[in-house]
Amino acid sequence: MTMLLVTINCSAQMSPPTQQVNTNHPTNNNLPDSNVITFSEYPPETIITTQYLNEGVVFSGFNGSNPPVIYDYGTGSYGSILHSDTWYLPFRVDFVDPANPSQYQLASKIEFDNAINSAAEIDYVNVDVYDSNGILLRHYLSTSFEHVVIDLGVASAAYMTIDDENATAFIFDNLFVTFDNLATNQNTAQGYTVLPNPCAEALRITAPLNEATEISIYSLTGTKLLTQSFTQTTTINTASLPAGMYLYTMTNKNGAVNSGKIVKY
Repeated sequence: MTMLLVTINCSAQMSPPTQQVNTNHPTNNNLPDSNVITFSEYPPETIITTQYLNEGVVFSGFNGSNPPVIYDYGTGSYGSILHSDTWYLPFRVDFVDPANPSQYQLASKIEFDNAINSAAEIDYVNVDVYDSNGILLRHYLSTSFEHVVIDLGVASAAYMTIDDENATAFIFDNLFVTFDNLATNQNTAQGYTVLPNPCAEALRITAPLNEATEISIYSLTGTKLLTQSFTQTTTINTASLPAGMYLYTMTNKNGAVNSGKIVKY
Protein backbone atom coordinates (compact mmCIF):
# COMPACT_ATOMS: atom_id res chain seq x y z
CA MET A 1 0.00 0.00 0.00
CA THR A 2 1.64 3.25 -1.12
CA MET A 3 0.67 6.62 0.29
CA LEU A 4 0.94 9.75 -1.81
CA LEU A 5 0.94 13.32 -0.67
CA VAL A 6 0.37 16.13 -3.11
CA THR A 7 -0.97 19.65 -2.41
CA ILE A 8 -4.41 20.88 -3.53
CA ASN A 9 -6.43 24.08 -2.94
CA CYS A 10 -9.50 25.36 -4.69
CA SER A 11 -11.00 28.86 -4.99
CA ALA A 12 -13.56 30.59 -7.20
CA GLN A 13 -12.76 33.98 -8.71
CA MET A 14 -11.59 35.41 -12.02
CA SER A 15 -8.34 36.80 -10.55
CA PRO A 16 -5.90 35.11 -8.14
CA PRO A 17 -7.25 35.01 -4.55
CA THR A 18 -5.60 36.77 -1.64
CA GLN A 19 -7.08 34.85 1.33
CA GLN A 20 -4.91 32.77 3.64
CA VAL A 21 -4.60 29.08 2.93
CA ASN A 22 -5.79 26.25 5.16
CA THR A 23 -2.67 24.99 6.96
CA ASN A 24 -4.28 21.82 8.32
CA HIS A 25 -2.80 19.59 5.62
CA PRO A 26 -1.82 15.91 5.83
CA THR A 27 1.82 15.36 6.77
CA ASN A 28 2.39 11.60 6.42
CA ASN A 29 3.79 10.33 3.17
CA ASN A 30 5.56 7.30 1.77
CA LEU A 31 6.41 8.29 -1.78
CA PRO A 32 8.71 6.22 -4.02
CA ASP A 33 11.35 8.97 -4.04
CA SER A 34 10.56 10.33 -0.54
CA ASN A 35 9.48 13.69 -1.98
CA VAL A 36 6.23 15.50 -1.30
CA ILE A 37 4.58 17.19 -4.25
CA THR A 38 4.23 20.84 -3.28
CA PHE A 39 4.89 22.35 -6.73
CA SER A 40 7.54 24.51 -5.04
CA GLU A 41 10.42 22.99 -7.03
CA TYR A 42 9.18 24.56 -10.26
CA PRO A 43 8.95 28.30 -11.07
CA PRO A 44 5.68 30.10 -11.79
CA GLU A 45 4.16 29.54 -15.24
CA THR A 46 5.61 26.02 -15.44
CA ILE A 47 3.19 23.75 -17.29
CA ILE A 48 2.74 20.57 -15.26
CA THR A 49 2.25 17.25 -17.03
CA THR A 50 4.59 14.35 -16.20
CA GLN A 51 6.95 16.05 -13.72
CA TYR A 52 5.49 13.92 -10.91
CA LEU A 53 5.44 10.62 -12.78
CA ASN A 54 7.76 9.05 -10.17
CA GLU A 55 5.00 9.61 -7.62
CA GLY A 56 2.42 7.95 -9.87
CA VAL A 57 0.60 11.18 -10.77
CA VAL A 58 0.19 12.72 -14.23
CA PHE A 59 -1.62 16.01 -14.90
CA SER A 60 -3.34 17.05 -18.10
CA GLY A 61 -6.02 19.30 -19.51
CA PHE A 62 -9.59 18.09 -19.71
CA ASN A 63 -12.66 18.87 -21.82
CA GLY A 64 -10.89 21.37 -24.05
CA SER A 65 -8.41 22.84 -21.57
CA ASN A 66 -4.61 22.75 -21.67
CA PRO A 67 -2.48 21.21 -18.86
CA PRO A 68 -2.45 23.09 -15.53
CA VAL A 69 0.13 25.74 -14.61
CA ILE A 70 2.04 26.70 -11.45
CA TYR A 71 1.39 30.03 -9.75
CA ASP A 72 3.27 31.35 -6.72
CA TYR A 73 1.41 33.51 -4.19
CA GLY A 74 4.57 33.98 -2.13
CA THR A 75 5.33 33.60 1.57
CA GLY A 76 2.43 34.08 3.99
CA SER A 77 -0.30 33.11 1.55
CA TYR A 78 -0.83 29.99 -0.55
CA GLY A 79 2.73 29.68 -1.79
CA SER A 80 3.15 27.59 -4.94
CA ILE A 81 -0.11 26.13 -6.20
CA LEU A 82 -1.50 24.62 -9.38
CA HIS A 83 -4.27 26.19 -11.43
CA SER A 84 -5.93 25.34 -14.73
CA ASP A 85 -4.51 26.97 -17.82
CA THR A 86 -7.07 29.81 -17.75
CA TRP A 87 -7.84 29.67 -14.00
CA TYR A 88 -11.37 28.36 -14.57
CA LEU A 89 -11.31 25.40 -17.00
CA PRO A 90 -11.12 21.83 -15.61
CA PHE A 91 -8.06 19.60 -15.51
CA ARG A 92 -7.41 15.90 -15.00
CA VAL A 93 -5.23 13.90 -12.59
CA ASP A 94 -4.30 10.33 -13.62
CA PHE A 95 -2.95 7.71 -11.22
CA VAL A 96 -0.39 5.62 -13.13
CA ASP A 97 2.35 3.05 -12.71
CA PRO A 98 5.65 5.02 -12.66
CA ALA A 99 7.43 2.14 -14.41
CA ASN A 100 4.75 1.89 -17.09
CA PRO A 101 2.77 5.14 -17.47
CA SER A 102 0.40 3.54 -19.96
CA GLN A 103 -0.98 1.45 -17.09
CA TYR A 104 -3.11 2.80 -14.25
CA GLN A 105 -2.04 2.41 -10.63
CA LEU A 106 -5.41 2.25 -8.94
CA ALA A 107 -6.10 4.38 -5.87
CA SER A 108 -8.42 3.55 -3.00
CA LYS A 109 -8.47 6.90 -1.20
CA ILE A 110 -8.06 10.51 -2.31
CA GLU A 111 -7.79 13.54 -0.03
CA PHE A 112 -7.30 17.23 -0.71
CA ASP A 113 -7.92 20.67 0.72
CA ASN A 114 -10.43 23.10 -0.69
CA ALA A 115 -8.66 25.87 1.13
CA ILE A 116 -10.41 29.19 0.55
CA ASN A 117 -11.18 30.68 3.95
CA SER A 118 -13.22 33.81 3.40
CA ALA A 119 -16.65 34.92 4.56
CA ALA A 120 -17.01 36.83 1.29
CA GLU A 121 -16.42 33.80 -0.93
CA ILE A 122 -17.58 30.20 -1.00
CA ASP A 123 -15.90 27.93 -3.51
CA TYR A 124 -17.85 24.99 -4.90
CA VAL A 125 -15.53 22.47 -6.58
CA ASN A 126 -16.69 19.43 -8.54
CA VAL A 127 -14.61 16.28 -8.04
CA ASP A 128 -15.36 13.30 -10.30
CA VAL A 129 -13.47 10.03 -9.78
CA TYR A 130 -13.44 7.37 -12.52
CA ASP A 131 -12.30 3.78 -12.91
CA SER A 132 -10.06 2.53 -15.72
CA ASN A 133 -13.10 2.03 -17.99
CA GLY A 134 -14.21 5.64 -17.59
CA ILE A 135 -17.10 4.71 -15.31
CA LEU A 136 -17.90 7.37 -12.70
CA LEU A 137 -17.16 5.96 -9.24
CA ARG A 138 -17.78 9.00 -7.09
CA HIS A 139 -19.01 12.57 -7.55
CA TYR A 140 -18.33 15.04 -4.78
CA LEU A 141 -19.17 18.73 -4.54
CA SER A 142 -16.68 20.42 -2.23
CA THR A 143 -17.69 23.57 -0.38
CA SER A 144 -14.81 25.70 0.92
CA PHE A 145 -13.33 25.74 3.51
CA GLU A 146 -12.87 21.96 4.02
CA HIS A 147 -10.62 18.92 3.84
CA VAL A 148 -12.14 16.54 1.28
CA VAL A 149 -11.79 12.77 1.75
CA ILE A 150 -12.99 10.38 -0.96
CA ASP A 151 -12.59 6.86 0.41
CA LEU A 152 -13.54 4.20 -2.13
CA GLY A 153 -12.76 1.34 0.25
CA VAL A 154 -10.86 -0.61 -2.39
CA ALA A 155 -8.33 0.32 -5.07
CA SER A 156 -10.48 1.28 -8.07
CA ALA A 157 -9.79 4.94 -8.99
CA ALA A 158 -7.82 5.43 -12.22
CA TYR A 159 -8.20 9.21 -12.58
CA MET A 160 -10.17 12.20 -11.42
CA THR A 161 -11.23 15.55 -12.84
CA ILE A 162 -11.38 18.83 -10.95
CA ASP A 163 -13.66 21.69 -11.99
CA ASP A 164 -15.35 24.68 -10.40
CA GLU A 165 -19.11 24.43 -9.94
CA ASN A 166 -19.49 28.06 -11.07
CA ALA A 167 -17.08 27.82 -14.03
CA THR A 168 -14.78 30.41 -12.45
CA ALA A 169 -11.21 30.30 -11.17
CA PHE A 170 -9.95 27.67 -8.75
CA ILE A 171 -6.58 26.67 -7.30
CA PHE A 172 -5.25 23.21 -6.42
CA ASP A 173 -3.03 22.38 -3.44
CA ASN A 174 -2.32 19.37 -1.13
CA LEU A 175 -3.43 16.05 -2.60
CA PHE A 176 -3.03 12.84 -0.61
CA VAL A 177 -3.61 9.57 -2.51
CA THR A 178 -3.56 6.01 -1.19
CA PHE A 179 -2.45 3.51 -3.81
CA ASP A 180 -2.81 -0.28 -3.84
CA ASN A 181 0.32 -1.56 -5.57
CA LEU A 182 -0.77 -5.19 -5.80
CA ALA A 183 1.50 -5.85 -8.76
CA THR A 184 4.64 -4.97 -6.81
CA ASN A 185 3.56 -5.25 -3.19
CA GLN A 186 5.57 -7.99 -1.49
CA ASN A 187 2.86 -8.30 1.13
CA THR A 188 0.33 -9.62 -1.40
CA ALA A 189 -1.63 -12.79 -0.81
CA GLN A 190 -1.29 -15.18 -3.77
CA GLY A 191 -3.03 -18.32 -4.92
CA TYR A 192 -6.69 -17.59 -4.09
CA THR A 193 -9.41 -18.89 -6.40
CA VAL A 194 -12.79 -17.17 -6.77
CA LEU A 195 -15.24 -19.27 -8.82
CA PRO A 196 -17.42 -19.19 -10.77
CA ASN A 197 -16.80 -15.75 -12.19
CA PRO A 198 -19.24 -14.57 -13.54
CA CYS A 199 -21.49 -16.03 -10.86
CA ALA A 200 -25.21 -16.32 -10.30
CA GLU A 201 -26.33 -17.43 -6.83
CA ALA A 202 -23.10 -18.46 -5.12
CA LEU A 203 -19.38 -17.71 -5.11
CA ARG A 204 -16.83 -20.22 -3.79
CA ILE A 205 -13.48 -18.96 -2.47
CA THR A 206 -10.49 -21.20 -1.81
CA ALA A 207 -7.35 -20.08 0.00
CA PRO A 208 -3.93 -21.58 -0.82
CA LEU A 209 -3.33 -22.44 2.83
CA ASN A 210 -5.48 -23.44 5.77
CA GLU A 211 -5.33 -20.07 7.49
CA ALA A 212 -7.69 -17.42 8.75
CA THR A 213 -8.84 -15.16 5.90
CA GLU A 214 -11.43 -12.42 5.56
CA ILE A 215 -13.14 -11.49 2.29
CA SER A 216 -15.05 -8.23 1.76
CA ILE A 217 -17.19 -7.40 -1.27
CA TYR A 218 -17.76 -3.80 -2.38
CA SER A 219 -19.85 -1.99 -4.94
CA LEU A 220 -17.96 -0.04 -7.63
CA THR A 221 -18.56 3.11 -5.59
CA GLY A 222 -16.72 1.63 -2.61
CA THR A 223 -19.70 0.68 -0.41
CA LYS A 224 -18.93 -2.46 1.59
CA LEU A 225 -21.73 -4.96 0.98
CA LEU A 226 -20.58 -7.94 3.03
CA THR A 227 -17.65 -9.37 4.95
CA GLN A 228 -17.08 -13.06 5.69
CA SER A 229 -14.31 -14.87 7.57
CA PHE A 230 -13.14 -18.38 6.70
CA THR A 231 -10.14 -20.70 6.92
CA GLN A 232 -9.49 -22.55 3.64
CA THR A 233 -12.79 -22.51 1.72
CA THR A 234 -16.10 -20.72 1.95
CA THR A 235 -19.22 -20.16 -0.14
CA ILE A 236 -20.87 -16.76 -0.35
CA ASN A 237 -24.54 -16.41 -1.24
CA THR A 238 -24.72 -13.82 -4.04
CA ALA A 239 -28.36 -14.37 -5.00
CA SER A 240 -29.47 -11.11 -3.39
CA LEU A 241 -26.88 -8.98 -5.24
CA PRO A 242 -28.18 -7.12 -8.32
CA ALA A 243 -26.55 -8.03 -11.62
CA GLY A 244 -23.37 -6.07 -12.21
CA MET A 245 -19.68 -5.81 -11.37
CA TYR A 246 -18.29 -5.88 -7.83
CA LEU A 247 -14.88 -5.54 -6.18
CA TYR A 248 -13.42 -7.78 -3.51
CA THR A 249 -10.47 -7.82 -1.13
CA MET A 250 -9.12 -10.74 0.88
CA THR A 251 -6.82 -10.33 3.86
CA ASN A 252 -5.03 -13.16 5.64
CA LYS A 253 -3.70 -13.31 9.20
CA ASN A 254 -0.41 -11.72 8.12
CA GLY A 255 -2.15 -8.74 6.59
CA ALA A 256 -1.36 -9.74 2.99
CA VAL A 257 -4.03 -8.57 0.55
CA ASN A 258 -5.54 -10.01 -2.60
CA SER A 259 -8.12 -8.06 -4.63
CA GLY A 260 -10.06 -8.34 -7.85
CA LYS A 261 -13.42 -8.03 -9.59
CA ILE A 262 -16.38 -10.36 -9.85
CA VAL A 263 -19.39 -10.20 -12.15
CA LYS A 264 -22.90 -11.17 -11.04
CA TYR A 265 -25.45 -12.04 -13.71
